[in-house]
Amino acid sequence: MFNLPIPRFERGNAVHRALADAARGVPSKEGEYFTRTRKRIRTALAEHGGAGGIDRLTAQLLDATAQGLPPPS
Repeated sequence: MFNLPIPRFERGNAVHRALADAARGVPSKEGEYFTRTRKRIRTALAEHGGAGGIDRLTAQLLDATAQGLPPPS
């Protein structure tokens, strides 16, 4: 299993807000299995070109956290 240094969401953090905004366009379905949800989200991101931006933002966030730095704002 992966052990990623994922920080808690902070509303005042610009990277956190950008990630939340990117995910906002993908509808959720109550009771759906995680694997099916993940596949549906990946498909939606690929169709709308959002995956690259989310990858970049996530890399920034995880890189800073792994180095013991505060997440980028």
